[in-house]
Amino acid sequence: MTEETTVTEEKTLETDDAGRAIHKGDLSFKVPESHPRHKDESGKVRTIAKSYSYSQCANDRQAAETLKTEEWSLVDLVNEELKGRARNNAYQKAMAPYKKTVSPEAIRARMVLDMIRLGIPEDVAEKNVAALPIGK
Repeated sequence: MTEETTVTEEKTLETDDAGRAIHKGDLSFKVPESHPRHKDESGKVRTIAKSYSYSQCANDRQAAETLKTEEWSLVDLVNEELKGRARNNAYQKAMAPYKKTVSPEAIRARMVLDMIRLGIPEDVAEKNVAALPIGK
């Protein structure tokens, strides 16, 4: 999710047929600038909002009953979770270099500090970093 994404969730007093608590949430995000429908007719940035709800088990008994009634296996659920985490980590790593969260000046300063920590004299580190085409 990007910094343009907002997620809110709340636990309701409602329960489903199996006695599990129902959670409701809202997800909204701004349409990226690169998309042709980034702005609406009035020129405002377009925001997409979606609502969702899900049941959540409160204890092992409810979880076991859910596994049985939905005909899921514990192995399949664990494998899906592991796959989802790996996919999310890969996505985050792939997107990290393209996120503009730090200014070029901050990157330069960090590089100089890292070089000094590696034992390179400060003046040499500053000259090397200054020679790089960072943010130019």
